[in-house]
Amino acid sequence: MEEVLLALIRSVVKNDKVVIPADVDWQSLYSLAWNQGVSAFVWDALEPLVNGGQVQIPREVMLQWAGSTSGFDQRYLKYTRAIAKLASFYNSNGFRVLLLKGYGLSLDWPVPSHRPSGDIDIWLFGEYKRADALLAEKKGVRVNESHHHHTTFGIDGFLVENHYEFQNLHAHKCNTPIEQRLLATVEPCREIQVPIQAKDGSLRNVPVLLPAPQFNALFLISHTAAHFAGEYVSLRILLDWAFFVKKYGSQVDWTALQEDCRRWNRLRFLDAVNAICVEHLGFDAADFPVTARDKALEDRIFADILHPEFDDEQPVGKGFLAAFFYRLRRWRANAWKNAIVYPEKPLPTFLRQVWAHILKPASVKL
Repeated sequence: MEEVLLALIRSVVKNDKVVIPADVDWQSLYSLAWNQGVSAFVWDALEPLVNGGQVQIPREVMLQWAGSTSGFDQRYLKYTRAIAKLASFYNSNGFRVLLLKGYGLSLDWPVPSHRPSGDIDIWLFGEYKRADALLAEKKGVRVNESHHHHTTFGIDGFLVENHYEFQNLHAHKCNTPIEQRLLATVEPCREIQVPIQAKDGSLRNVPVLLPAPQFNALFLISHTAAHFAGEYVSLRILLDWAFFVKKYGSQVDWTALQEDCRRWNRLRFLDAVNAICVEHLGFDAADFPVTARDKALEDRIFADILHPEFDDEQPVGKGFLAAFFYRLRRWRANAWKNAIVYPEKPLPTFLRQVWAHILKPASVKL
């Protein structure tokens, strides 16, 4: 089913026709697309084929697929409303609101609402403590400070991560200089308007900020690398990077980005990700610079995206030791990943992360 899924993705990326084989297991294809975070995106390719009679999908699978896509659209409206509501509060109290990942990246997708809506990630230019205190005082919001590098709270059913750092400085030693580089490139920001519906039914726009392309390039590849080395990367995360590069890559200083990645031992990862976006997802090679090809590494990374080599289920409710040994097994299995995204030696990094969890024990799912 992987090749069918990739063919459908490429058809959306290239706005091109796709030929679907007759022996598709549609339930398996839907499950694969769902697990990879691209079910609604792929439905954009399938829906006209279904409506035109070129593809016959079992009715129950078709209804499931169309219904979940409609659910994406409805959730996106709520997601947008929550962002605008939160930004409106912050703006009225003198805070500048920078959106990270999430909503800003969705605007790069062909249909923004068909990118899954998850957490709301924000950065308030160093004023997170005052903002959290004000939110608790004026709105009665309970702020959770049990994690490194951001606080969290809920708003209208969405988790908000209020970042005081772009990188988790407790997780890896190299995150400190990366953080400094990100701080140096976060501005000039770009202002956009997020729509919100007032009680009288009228629409108004709430201004928020998005990062500069140079910042986002380093931030997103670092975010992708961290997910890949720590757990896994889905096709949705890969498409976030790909659509960002397609839209803003011409504004990125690739020489500077590649030098940063070389300095922090992730140039091979950057090259592999860019090559995968071209070879497997159908993006234009001219937009995705590669300094050197490593086909074996590209194949292993892409295989891990589709079928993670370590896929043990995380124990929940089984205590600290079970959680610790699960993380130890995962760390050992992902050693090859860490070797292509971090410059530090594995054992000191593992001990550093154990200490980080001791400092913030609630960050470990028990």
